[in-house]
Amino acid sequence: MMKGIDSDASMINVFSRYKEDPRRHQEIMAKPKSRKNYAVCFTARSGSTMLCSLLTQSRALGVPAEFLNPRGPMQKFLAENPASSLEQLFDYLRREKTTPNGVFGFKVVYQDFKPVIDQQLVERLLSPMQYLYLTRKDLVLQAISLYRAISSNQWHRFRNNVQKKLVEPRKVVFDEKKILCQLDILQKDQLQWEQFFRENSISALRLTYESLLDDIQDVLARIFNFLDVQADCSVDLGSSSTEKLGDDTSLEWASRIRKKYPAMTTL
Repeated sequence: MMKGIDSDASMINVFSRYKEDPRRHQEIMAKPKSRKNYAVCFTARSGSTMLCSLLTQSRALGVPAEFLNPRGPMQKFLAENPASSLEQLFDYLRREKTTPNGVFGFKVVYQDFKPVIDQQLVERLLSPMQYLYLTRKDLVLQAISLYRAISSNQWHRFRNNVQKKLVEPRKVVFDEKKILCQLDILQKDQLQWEQFFRENSISALRLTYESLLDDIQDVLARIFNFLDVQADCSVDLGSSSTEKLGDDTSLEWASRIRKKYPAMTTL
């Protein structure tokens, strides 16, 4: 049995930090388990937070979040719902984070899903399972966005002052080497997801950040159709808890990089 998930070298054993609560366990297990499961597989800075915010607001597609991220989100869930193993974690999630129609969803980057893949636990923990795959067409702008987020520690801009006590973001200067490093990481992430889909004969619904901004209603309709879920969904981009962070600075940096490296005009 896989007792821990450790995609971050700084983590030792996530589950060992939480003591099981028999009363809480009984409360959770009394709830029905999801009948339909899906994952939003994504690469960093591709609009996953925005998309999952809207999927949650539809009230028909679970409450998709980064439950397998051991750098914060997983601990937040475990603090309220102590689980002793990955198996128990998913058992809890599929009861606690499922909408009344029996749908459970979560979002995940490859490095956090890899332990589940390596232990061949996907079918056992999540069957039946479907996949959405969210990427970004403009990899250069995506790499710049990732570099700026890491450097400034500002990952999101929340609407309506949802977070009123945000730390003032650090000033970020252009650094070609670091941006290109993030570009390499993003390309590797994409290759790993593609390999996973190919080796497991998975036909994922492919979505892009650009399509979210261009026609979110069409994207949502495609998702509902792909998952075979019926619901009246009237949310739009203005309903998302976050808004676009990109600005003219990102565009100017991208132009500088493409001018120096003409081959990147296709990225």
